[in-house]
Amino acid sequence: MVVALIALVVALGGSAWAVTKVGTKQIRNGAVTAPKLRNGAVTSGKLGPGSVTGPKVAAGAIAESDLLDGSVTGDKIAQTTIKAANLKNSSVPGRAIQDGAVLNDQVKAGSLAADRLSASAQLSLKGALAYGLVSRTTPSFLAKATNGFSAVSRVPSATGIYCLTPTPEVAALAFGSDGNPVRPLLASVEWGRTALALPGYPFVAPNGTGRPSCGPRQYEVHTSSPFGNSVNGISFIVAIP
Repeated sequence: MVVALIALVVALGGSAWAVTKVGTKQIRNGAVTAPKLRNGAVTSGKLGPGSVTGPKVAAGAIAESDLLDGSVTGDKIAQTTIKAANLKNSSVPGRAIQDGAVLNDQVKAGSLAADRLSASAQLSLKGALAYGLVSRTTPSFLAKATNGFSAVSRVPSATGIYCLTPTPEVAALAFGSDGNPVRPLLASVEWGRTALALPGYPFVAPNGTGRPSCGPRQYEVHTSSPFGNSVNGISFIVAIP
């Protein structure tokens, strides 16, 4: 930057004019301070690449309101520059984090508690998405032996056909966009609550598509006597792995 200084020299015995050009080499360090610069006197076009470094910027000199949208990109931030203490709560929303941006070795042990995960994420970490015990009376789920199912009903116009409805969180993982199951349903007879005065072994069989007796996002289960006849007197256990 070249500063032009017009000096008026008044000589004894008369007047004379002298013009002196003062270059950057003639300006002492610290001679031009911020108060001596007009607002807008120094624009970005007058700054050379790398002329403004971190040590030259006072703490707090650049506020968030001084930054244009998109002016600070990832490639302009040095590694380890931003620490956890620099981030306000909820300042980085999930949508701002790219896939693969946070790796396992970058997450401190014990920093993510289960309550910080979505309901679907918590379910996916379990051994089974859902399980339940269906009592033959009513029918109904036994509450203390059921998790992940919200309702069960027997098809009125048929015998031994049940429709099982998972909770919304389980259904989001267990069914596809067409409403059909993408995870199987495992089923087994629960002998203690089954009342059949017939010899042999009754059985229960899930319908893999859940149709046509039951609606979308429901599992269909059939219960039969040892002779293959549909019956209503069988209690059963189900699980979605």
